[in-house]
Amino acid sequence: MDYDIVPLPSQELKVVPLSSLDKDNPFEVEYLSTSNYAPVEQSPIDFSSDDLPFGLPGIGQMLPEPSYVNPAMLKRLRKCNLDENSCAAFNSLFVPNGEIKYEFLPEEDLDTSLSHEKIFQVNLIFKIPAWISTNQTDVNERVITASGSSKKKAKAEAARIGLISILGINYYNSIVEFQKRTLSVPNPNQQEKQMKTSNVNAKFSRTSKFASSGMDSDDPESEEYSLAFAQRVAKLVTEKHMELVKDDETYASQKVIAGVVLTLGLPLVDNVHVVSVATGTKCIEGDFMSEKGLSLNDCHAEVLATRCLRDFLYSQIDALKSFEGSPIETNSLPLQGIILESVGSTEDSILRIKLKDNVKFHLYISTSPCGDARIFSPKGLEPEVIDLTAAPCAPGEEVIDTHPNRINRGVLRAKIEAAEGTIPVANLSSAPQTWDGIMLGNALHTMSCSDKICRWNVLGIQGALLSVFMDPIYYSSIVLGSLHHPVHFKRAVYSRIENLTKVEDPYRVNLPKLLMVADRGKRRVTKSPNHSITWTCSWNSYEIISSAKGRCEPGGVASRLAKRLAFIRFLKLYKTGTGGRDDFVNISYEGAKHLATKYQESKMKFMEWMKESGYGVWISKPIEQDSFVL
Repeated sequence: MDYDIVPLPSQELKVVPLSSLDKDNPFEVEYLSTSNYAPVEQSPIDFSSDDLPFGLPGIGQMLPEPSYVNPAMLKRLRKCNLDENSCAAFNSLFVPNGEIKYEFLPEEDLDTSLSHEKIFQVNLIFKIPAWISTNQTDVNERVITASGSSKKKAKAEAARIGLISILGINYYNSIVEFQKRTLSVPNPNQQEKQMKTSNVNAKFSRTSKFASSGMDSDDPESEEYSLAFAQRVAKLVTEKHMELVKDDETYASQKVIAGVVLTLGLPLVDNVHVVSVATGTKCIEGDFMSEKGLSLNDCHAEVLATRCLRDFLYSQIDALKSFEGSPIETNSLPLQGIILESVGSTEDSILRIKLKDNVKFHLYISTSPCGDARIFSPKGLEPEVIDLTAAPCAPGEEVIDTHPNRINRGVLRAKIEAAEGTIPVANLSSAPQTWDGIMLGNALHTMSCSDKICRWNVLGIQGALLSVFMDPIYYSSIVLGSLHHPVHFKRAVYSRIENLTKVEDPYRVNLPKLLMVADRGKRRVTKSPNHSITWTCSWNSYEIISSAKGRCEPGGVASRLAKRLAFIRFLKLYKTGTGGRDDFVNISYEGAKHLATKYQESKMKFMEWMKESGYGVWISKPIEQDSFVL
């Protein structure tokens, strides 16, 4: 029979059967009177030792309870997570009708001499009732003052101090450490969920081949794209966003978060670095379009995160040129190094650059991108479509769409101005969008994120301007959170173009690994914020962008991601054969993009393929938007 150590209210230790404990709740301990069991002789036990003579690991490390606190209250308390939810733990001691209240101090009474940041101070006022304390002399009202960067944090700190004042610091710490150990063990339902998710990742990472890159389903690196890697990417991007907005509750809300990470060598899971983070779900309103390239048209998270990546690449090129021929001061650079290398120059003396061999980029999106990937995935993964318990797909085996011929499968879709969601482009006018038409009130339409990601898998994520200097860069994997249906997502991002072969070398059809996280969260009915957050590791601070105006808040200045600023950086890098750029003083933004001839040719062939395959006609913005010059 197994045994465990149970501390009694009298501070004596008895050896009792483990069967008397609730194994599903290791915090729930039976308090037994000494009359139930005969005394058992035993040597003194060191509670600080990890080598315990009886019971479950760590159970015996809990200190004996304070004798003046009702054991029933302690039993209730241990069911609460003291470290993460101190308010709930403290309040549980005063249920059903204890005397407890929180009073926030007015701003004029706050002590701000030690900090320039906004703080909140709260008084926690309570009496210790008889059912908590056996010490009836302790009936005086207690007042605890605490502060925090938000009201929630101030209340949590006050509750934590209140718990310590009742339990004592040593016993409080022992419960916290005990809970950290036991709560770190995943429950069976979570383990089963993770196992199923890992199996789905295995299916789609093994069936996703990299066309024309020498990698196939037998690629040894396929094993690197595991559930652990997906979870790691999601965790790092989410934590970075929380770190950025932790002191700004006004802009902390978000409905979709996206980020780009890079990996430097193997194993991937141990070499992940966050490059960019962005949030957002809306597009610019037609009234605020800029003919000077000063506004951002698309403020969806995955689009902004990719624009941030391009800004990072410009910074890397600047660093590469700055340190050319001299030692690199890595501490002054993002990620402590340069991920690019020069490969010489063209006949026109244009610098040519490529990624180092061990560098890969990966995209994380907290939910399926709008458009074809999301429209058919209202409930995420459907077990009847994919058998989650089956073995991973063998090479060449595919998981298919059970209704591939349903109407609107795979069609191009467009975002609607001043709203969320998408509609098929076939439902829109076939005439091109015009500047004066939009100014007169015609709705502005922008291609969906699913379609943009699909195009990135042909043209690369570097865009037209950077294509003048470098070969295309592709995402090696895409990690999704909620609303992930692998069949629909695969079709949206690359199945539609798998047979496209008429693209100019070095462009190709990229087939990224498609991964999902285990905890996909629950649907929340919330209002979408009217702002976006953008950040890249080459910046000292993040930007807050008004989604409707496409400019930074407050002040309405242009974002660092705006076309005009990217154009300025491009012209600084571009040189003619004589080392100057006098011949390009009057070149327009559109003209500069057409310097990347192979990019433009591949773009046209991609758009022709989508049209000929019945997916629809790609919608472009009014030509006036890209006609500006510096």
